[in-house]
Amino acid sequence: MDDKHNLVLIVGAMKAGTTSLFKMLSQHPEILPTNRKETHFFNKNYDKGIAFYNSFWPEIETDTRFLLESTPAYSQCHIHENVPERIYRHYPNAKIIYIVRDRLDRIESMFRQYVNDTNDTRNINEHLPQFIVDTSNYYYQISRFTHVFDKKQIFLMTTESLELNPELCLSRLCDWLGVENITFQNGAIKYGDSRVTNTFAYQTLRKVRLLKVLSTLLSQRSKYAIITWLSSSERIKESQFQLSSKKRQELLLYFKNDMALLKSEFNIEA
Repeated sequence: MDDKHNLVLIVGAMKAGTTSLFKMLSQHPEILPTNRKETHFFNKNYDKGIAFYNSFWPEIETDTRFLLESTPAYSQCHIHENVPERIYRHYPNAKIIYIVRDRLDRIESMFRQYVNDTNDTRNINEHLPQFIVDTSNYYYQISRFTHVFDKKQIFLMTTESLELNPELCLSRLCDWLGVENITFQNGAIKYGDSRVTNTFAYQTLRKVRLLKVLSTLLSQRSKYAIITWLSSSERIKESQFQLSSKKRQELLLYFKNDMALLKSEFNIEA
């Protein structure tokens, strides 16, 4: 990457709409996305070197102003401690986008993925890994970035606002980046849903070449409807993923200070 191209990073939070945001911003003619959404360079692949990272943009067009990447694990600073410093070392002018979702809804969604990844089918109220909980410590996570980046380089938004009014959210993002406001397509469509994407049916079908070609002829909603139907027998009953009233109160108490700091410092309620 040369100096005339700035880096835009969607750093998280996991299960907060990063895939949808990445897909939408990728439509902008002045923004060039990586050829795969999550590179995990700054947390898992850093030892492969910066040339490896830059290879995710093999052909940079002349009208490109920003290079875009999204790896939600970058905002798991309780696991990957040096990510903000590594980003700053190479791209001190980077723009950081952090999208946050209702903390408890996000936990339930991430727990669903955890179950699908591990086959650990214990109830969320019986077994909730701490790393899932701490991923919702939004102020702590973003404070690790403000420690090295200027606050003006960071854009905070909520999943709820993106779903409620995607056009307004994207317009504000364009203004913040200093690029032209355009009409984004499919602004209200969810591109990622762990209830579907983390099933054997989905993972198998997406590897079939013919089906991948045929899927280009279907709308996003139609594809998800079909996969949801095919994977329905795999999925565990919803009660496994639902926090009890008691557990919700415990978590809200745990997040109380972090929620207050996020509100006072960034005027974001989540």
